[in-house]
Amino acid sequence: MTKFPAGAASSAFTSGAASSAITIAHPHSAVRTPYAPQRVVIFGQSLISDWNHGNAHFLRGLIRALGQLGHAVTFYEQMGNWSLTQLIAEQGPGAPAAFEAAFPDMRPVLYPPRSGAALDEWLRGILATSDVVLVHEWNEPELIRAVGRLGSDYPQVITLFHDTHYRAYSEPAMMRALDLERYDAVLAFSPSITEIYRRDFDLPHVYTVHEAADPDLFRPLDRPKQQDVVFVGNWGDQDRNEAMREYVFEPSAALPDLRFALYGVRYDAATQQAMRDYYRIDYRGWAANYTAPEIYAASKMSLHIPRGQYTTALYGTPTIRVFEVLACGLPLISLPWADTDGLFTAGQDYLVVADQAAMIAAICRLAADSTERAQLGAQARATILARHTCRHRTEQILSIVATLRGVAQLDPAAAPTEEGDFTAPPFGSLPSVGVGSEARA
Repeated sequence: MTKFPAGAASSAFTSGAASSAITIAHPHSAVRTPYAPQRVVIFGQSLISDWNHGNAHFLRGLIRALGQLGHAVTFYEQMGNWSLTQLIAEQGPGAPAAFEAAFPDMRPVLYPPRSGAALDEWLRGILATSDVVLVHEWNEPELIRAVGRLGSDYPQVITLFHDTHYRAYSEPAMMRALDLERYDAVLAFSPSITEIYRRDFDLPHVYTVHEAADPDLFRPLDRPKQQDVVFVGNWGDQDRNEAMREYVFEPSAALPDLRFALYGVRYDAATQQAMRDYYRIDYRGWAANYTAPEIYAASKMSLHIPRGQYTTALYGTPTIRVFEVLACGLPLISLPWADTDGLFTAGQDYLVVADQAAMIAAICRLAADSTERAQLGAQARATILARHTCRHRTEQILSIVATLRGVAQLDPAAAPTEEGDFTAPPFGSLPSVGVGSEARA
């Protein structure tokens, strides 16, 4: 179906029974951009909670960048979603207030569960007043299918499915049941997932959109050092547990003069006790993602232990924490992973070690050498600012949207290239997001 250019309807959301979301124009909408203002809707698991939900990191940065470029954004998350429920259960009912304090201009629209005709009617109201609808993979399957099915009835709307997981590899039948062929395009966070969608799902419009860091939030800070080594990441699923024992836990026990700290969730009681009593690791539990810059600033280095899938079948897939650590100018030591897209320069942006002895040696060297730490950190930050910010990814997505509308004639089999450098507006200059009568977080 031919997609009409954006702006066929009014350029801002209006309140009404169908959509009930009002998006306030961005105060810096005069920022120069080659793309007309878009009315963007995002459906995700949660904007409020990043409890075992790293996708929230990137979506927050994407929303900020869209606002900086003058686009209106509304984010929808379902009431009682899993991540927010887990956050409140662990941190208490006041946890959402901490999000509001950290992101005063981000207010997602909370909606009650809907299905069948009620879901369709609600979505039609949203689609009728949108230009771009991005549906993250962590949503209810019925909602994912419904947006794809209904989207073709609204010629001005580009529908995008955003996949930041590997279920296309591990659970292909589940993903086929989502009817993704109805979407205008799939945005995959990994070149290996892109290949699977093209080869095994026969989808014609699939683009690799790597995750990235929000440089307004993830930035170097001058803080006293509280630990030598920090690891931020979650336990479970048996996909890197042994690697963490070999490359985080055991090095800590072998280096009694250095301080190791670990943040994350889903660590069972026995593992927590072993970290405390045997491995000498200060386990500190969950930390909100927006506090990570303070954690990194209080550390001399961090470690990257890729999950098993990303070192075997799924090439070219760094986690978002790699981008965030480097954006904060913190030296990073990583186990090997296949950087097939040339995102970084190993040995310059971060160090790579192949075995436990090399890991221990690299930790000792960095702990003692502040000059090398400063050089690695500066190079890492420069690479992020040049190529891997949420602004870069946002402009890439906008270029994809333009391609799908026929505004730009680009090969749909290859993702449009990233844009160049930019000067980011100050932290906190994000537009209000989804302030409406549905419900406010």
